[in-house]
Amino acid sequence: MTPKQAECLAVIKRMTFNGVPPSYEEIMREMGLTSKAPVHRMIHALKDRGVIAMSPDKARTITVRDEHAEAIPFDLMAEAVADLIARGRRVYPAQIRKVLVQTYAGAAQ
Repeated sequence: MTPKQAECLAVIKRMTFNGVPPSYEEIMREMGLTSKAPVHRMIHALKDRGVIAMSPDKARTITVRDEHAEAIPFDLMAEAVADLIARGRRVYPAQIRKVLVQTYAGAAQ
């Protein structure tokens, strides 16, 4: 696996919440890219390696194979939801995912 593919896999793991994986555009932005084409290539390379599975005709169907999965601790999820509620915001998966990425990235360092 190339370093960029590993980074893409890490982004997918971090940004998947309640079984909803990130879109190509979300992955693109998270990786600092300006086009979805390299994301498409990396996703398909990961699929060919057997690291992820996906349905070709449906959006947001990327799943990380069990041996490559890494769970986000429940306390971090609860903290993300509590943070959104404390700020008076509605709790949508995209917002939780954004807070989780920030929280989890900070906790991992």
